[in-house]
Amino acid sequence: MNTKKLWALLILIFNSTLLIFIFFAIKNNKQKSKNYIRVGVYADAPPFAYMREGKVVGIEIEIIKEIFKRLNKNYKLQCMPIQSIFSSLKYSTIDVGIGSLESTPKRSRRCLFSIPHFKGDSFVFLSKTSNFQMKSLENLKNKTIIITENNTIISKIHTLLKKAGLRYDETISDENDINLLRILNQKLGFVALSNNYGDAFILVKSTADFLINKYGKNKIFSLYSIDEITANYHICVSKKNQKLIDQINKTLEDMKKDGTLKILHDHTKGFKQ
Repeated sequence: MNTKKLWALLILIFNSTLLIFIFFAIKNNKQKSKNYIRVGVYADAPPFAYMREGKVVGIEIEIIKEIFKRLNKNYKLQCMPIQSIFSSLKYSTIDVGIGSLESTPKRSRRCLFSIPHFKGDSFVFLSKTSNFQMKSLENLKNKTIIITENNTIISKIHTLLKKAGLRYDETISDENDINLLRILNQKLGFVALSNNYGDAFILVKSTADFLINKYGKNKIFSLYSIDEITANYHICVSKKNQKLIDQINKTLEDMKKDGTLKILHDHTKGFKQ
């Protein structure tokens, strides 16, 4: 065998070996990905999901950890804006979404919702007692209301204002009975209220209690509760994965029956701030 033929044979063997290696590497990655759950997290939903020292923590993080432990599945958390979660679920670039996520008709067209793991979180107006104490929705007239960029809160505040006979149209600012101050996240909203940039901050009671306990212990706050408008929280799953949502629902039911879910929801026992 001459040198050229020898080199040609060696190159052929090398290329064949490389192709076989690539084939099995791709096959192995695909097999691994079947048990690798990509979880999108809206991390501005304390105490359910929020950032602490550069790490996402919270009650829902503990819930998802327990679910996948019982299902014997690996997972990876990825923080993202709330609307990105639903678009990512629609196009299956993530498998699961969490972060105090509520079911709406629009969202239900994009993903599957689990049974609720938490029900009846009432909406409240939080205010500094020294500045403003709400006794009715009509007290909001000529006030500045702080809200975060959460679409369900924005839509619900319009319902509340209409009920109270207050005018609010984002396109006609000169004729509005109130002013809305939009803030990036819950913590900054609380800071804005504490520093008198607004008269009241609309949010859910679980978050209000958490923020007061964590950042406002030396101040006196008032809560005006809107009990007829409440939030239920779900785990969301890509519509391409009916099997996973069925597994999650069954696991949530099991966690309710054995008391695990109750412990995790009681963050004074099951999760430390």
